[in-house]
Amino acid sequence: MMQGVLLVNLGSPNSPSVADVRRYLREFLMDGRVLDVNWFVRFCVVHFAILPSRPQKTAEAYRKIWMPAGSPLIVISRNLQAKLQQRVNVPVELAMRYQEPAIPDALRRLAEKGVDDLLLIPLFPHYAMSSYESAVERVKAVAAESATSANPIRPAVTVWRPGIAVRRPVPRTPLAIARSASERLPRSSPGPACPKKNIRSPFSRAWAVILGLNRTRITNFPGWLGRESRNSW
Repeated sequence: MMQGVLLVNLGSPNSPSVADVRRYLREFLMDGRVLDVNWFVRFCVVHFAILPSRPQKTAEAYRKIWMPAGSPLIVISRNLQAKLQQRVNVPVELAMRYQEPAIPDALRRLAEKGVDDLLLIPLFPHYAMSSYESAVERVKAVAAESATSANPIRPAVTVWRPGIAVRRPVPRTPLAIARSASERLPRSSPGPACPKKNIRSPFSRAWAVILGLNRTRITNFPGWLGRESRNSW
């Protein structure tokens, strides 16, 4: 069994140009976990209210912080990848939830190295559906696509079905840090139920029907995670 690590961060445009920023914003905002409304409403909001003007302003902001080596987020994430690779003797890859380096490409490199036991580390300080959950679910979806006859990740084999262990967010409170240092919580430990939507008033319920929101949707975290996790991590 070959182990590997995949670091996943949010993402960045390929350049601070308006065209690349527009492409990034379109992919980011069309994610159903970022704008949690039905597809038609999301499409109209993104393409008719945001993309006509926002890319110009956002591109200007990116140009102010852009580094010679590229996007600050990607440069810093690659430095983190390199430092982690120096400390471990298993393959470490980096991917972004949106744009490049893409998740399918990172999984393909891990598969080519024979990795079949994957530790997924989302680089977010806390749990949020729009960041942490979106990244985890995207990795699982791409990995699941590889377990078909038309294997997009590892064409040399019929099936590539890695075990995926997910690193949970670590609270930064002193008590949590001390507890994490003294003991490791089991992946099967129950977690609090995090309400995603709690719509009570008749007016809000009416809008929920129009926008396609469920009246009450609960995401069980962290029990939602790690169902495919292995104990080897």
